[in-house]
Amino acid sequence: MKRFNVPVNLFALLAVVAVTTTASAQRPVTGMPVPELSTIDDAVLAYMDANDVKGAIVGISRHGKPVYLRGFGWSDEALTVPMRENRIQRVASITKTFTAAVIMDLAAKGQLDISEFAFDLDQPDGGILQLAPFPALYDDRMADIKVHHLLHHYAGWDRALAQDPTQHELDCQEDMNLPELPVPEELMRWIMGRPLQHDPGSTYAYSNVGYLALGLIAEQVSGMSLLDYVRLHLLTEDLWFPLEDIQMGFTFEAELDLREPHYNSSAMQVNVFDPTGPLVPAPYGSWNHELKDGYGRIVTGAVPLLHHAHRFVLNGLDRGKRIDGAHDLEAHGGAQPGNNSQLWQLSNGTDFVVLVNEYDGVTTHAQAIAVEVYNALALFNFPYLTEAVDAYWLEPGYGGEAHGSWDLPYGNLGQLNGTDMRTKIKAKPGSSPWTGVVNGANVLITKAAGGAAIFGK
Repeated sequence: MKRFNVPVNLFALLAVVAVTTTASAQRPVTGMPVPELSTIDDAVLAYMDANDVKGAIVGISRHGKPVYLRGFGWSDEALTVPMRENRIQRVASITKTFTAAVIMDLAAKGQLDISEFAFDLDQPDGGILQLAPFPALYDDRMADIKVHHLLHHYAGWDRALAQDPTQHELDCQEDMNLPELPVPEELMRWIMGRPLQHDPGSTYAYSNVGYLALGLIAEQVSGMSLLDYVRLHLLTEDLWFPLEDIQMGFTFEAELDLREPHYNSSAMQVNVFDPTGPLVPAPYGSWNHELKDGYGRIVTGAVPLLHHAHRFVLNGLDRGKRIDGAHDLEAHGGAQPGNNSQLWQLSNGTDFVVLVNEYDGVTTHAQAIAVEVYNALALFNFPYLTEAVDAYWLEPGYGGEAHGSWDLPYGNLGQLNGTDMRTKIKAKPGSSPWTGVVNGANVLITKAAGGAAIFGK
């Protein structure tokens, strides 16, 4: 059996026990069927059946073109609404891959040097972030942290030896006597008043703190928010892209985008916004999601993630760099209560993503499903699969669903029938304006400059 070359640090993932490939008759499947990849449908459904996974999305692209995009199972808590293949959801630490790409893009443009000191602490050569440590600088070694230390998790924080300070927003609020939970700058100042666990540059230790700092550096250097930079400079340079398909998420369920699924977790935890009040479901208030800009806040879907993986190295020594020619197999995952995700880029021009809307801190189902997808892809000869499937819409006058690509012209539209309350209509700029009628009070319209050639959900 053919296998792709796998780096040593991914062999543990591939040891996941395989499940049978009998497709589920109960779980709905959305998106355009791809007969050549039906084995992936079977493998995903079999895993979900065997492990009672409620909802998942799987997307695959070939040389930057999405060729497989399917939703499995349910998106709501009551298990009545199918998981649409184009839903967006929290991706947790996959956010870090966007932050790394922003930093390396700024470096490539000469706006920063990754060998610069990260913090301006009166070093002879100065530093970037101008934040006053609270209550004062605790550890002089912090002056030695450079941007590349943050980028590669060598800055000196180690959550295996000391609790992750990004998860102590209530302590930060109390110590700084803040009227509400801290914003990222305040949390960073508070962390700068705490010790490091290693000399900068000496020890690898995966760190949320490092990417909190990188997010702040990116915003200070670029003069714009991290999200604006990603939208304007990374994902939209050479393709049209629905901006609402990548966003910064929010904490409580009532604040979420209508296309986000319900995040499933059985854990009940302290509400950080009201710590003396009743417990809340862990995905909705056990952390301040608005605090995680650089390291865990992004909400997006399969297609933006596939475009991102096609353009930027996800992990390893070249993380964040633009892809130019061959590269190694790399992967990055993310997990928070209620969601987990995997984004893989193979060395043969194939990328894939798995999004799952549940996590209780035990089994990362997205990781296990990613192994199933990887093994299925190893058997497939991709040159024969060319049709893009990144767009979904309701066909005017047809009354049914249609799939295709944002890059294909739609033609002249007469009217678009309203669908359900979770629908967003997106317009791709085209050669002529659209002046038709949209029926349905629950349709949310997103305008695009220059008229519309494609309408998609």
